[in-house]
Amino acid sequence: MRRVRAAAATSALALVASLATGARADDLDPRVLYAEGNFVGAARSFEARFQARGEAGDGVSAVLAWYAAGRYAHARALLASVSPKIQPGGKLAERAERVGARLVHLSVTADLAGDPLAADATIRVDGLAPERMDDHVLFDIGRHALVIEQPLCEPFRWEGVVLPDQPVQIAVTRHCDLTGTLHVTLVADRNFFTSSRSIAVDGTAYSIERPAGETSERDVVLQPGRHRLVIAPSGRLVADEQIDVAVKQTVARRYRVPWRVNRLAFGIGAATAVGVSRLQPSVGVGVGGAIDGSRFVMDFDFGRAASLSTGNSGEWFGLELGAHVFQRALWQARRGGALLALDFDPLVVRFDSFQQPATEATGATRDTIYISGAPLRFTAEWAPLQLALTVWPFAWAYSEVNLVGAAPSTSAFGAATSLTLAWHQ
Repeated sequence: MRRVRAAAATSALALVASLATGARADDLDPRVLYAEGNFVGAARSFEARFQARGEAGDGVSAVLAWYAAGRYAHARALLASVSPKIQPGGKLAERAERVGARLVHLSVTADLAGDPLAADATIRVDGLAPERMDDHVLFDIGRHALVIEQPLCEPFRWEGVVLPDQPVQIAVTRHCDLTGTLHVTLVADRNFFTSSRSIAVDGTAYSIERPAGETSERDVVLQPGRHRLVIAPSGRLVADEQIDVAVKQTVARRYRVPWRVNRLAFGIGAATAVGVSRLQPSVGVGVGGAIDGSRFVMDFDFGRAASLSTGNSGEWFGLELGAHVFQRALWQARRGGALLALDFDPLVVRFDSFQQPATEATGATRDTIYISGAPLRFTAEWAPLQLALTVWPFAWAYSEVNLVGAAPSTSAFGAATSLTLAWHQ
């Protein structure tokens, strides 16, 4: 190898002297540096000239000087950029071709296979920036150490001996922490139905521990990208949305749990009920309260009643009792900030009493009672505010006049509806 380098240096000296022209008097002549054996200094000076002027002669001189300095990989990479400027067929092209053939044997290309590198990845060979040609890394022959560093990743290290005419393939493996965090907060009272306290991200369930206060929190570490978050304790939809998670970013979501999922919830608000049958169609308007939960309901209302047939008004009282057999709604969705649900409760009944004057002359009152069951209830909830429209398709109506000698009481089948606007807490 020493004989090859000595011979190359001798021949290159004559070639450099013939190629390097036009040096300014105030510059240190790179030919002098070369003659003194300062090949690196000469190569840098020639390469600087080439970068400034773009002349092929300076470029080839720089390649020859780097070759003489034993920097084969750099010389080969530089020759690749000089070659397009060399006129074919001349001595310069012949000399460039000759040194290029030698550099192919004295430098080796390495293909970085395996995991793809990010744009901000940094490659070092023996602590320095590597020589590149196309998508390959160039090595001088000999032992080398390659290190690839990338933010948020462990450094990848490779060491090996590079032999002439033996291309290298390096299987790059990355171990990176590119995850982000989804932080979910559930707000509910302390009677939150704990048996189903969990969330689901991309179909995987994550439990939430019962806290001391009224909020439940959970951090879920996720890969960057879009993920689906579903929160449906006891089958009641709280959230179903697509959330974008970025690298090392925390996305926070906060949801209030619907009252229907609580073991116990109290409500107060405005109410109205309508009973329809052939006896005495009536409507009641007033206020009410509720003690509801995930398993049962007790609702009471009172106010004024009016007959839809005669227009007479009186008093109204309503009571709703029953058990929620089905925790999951027939249909549910989230639209904007509202939770929508359609429920069927076969074991819930409602009692409504409408009292209106029978005749103004006698002062007698007509009592009409509706007992309804198996309701379909549509709810729209902006927690803690809830609007509920309930249809009672099955109702038994009973009517009598509280007056001696009045017509006997009668009964019939009908239907009923109720509408409530309540504040649940």
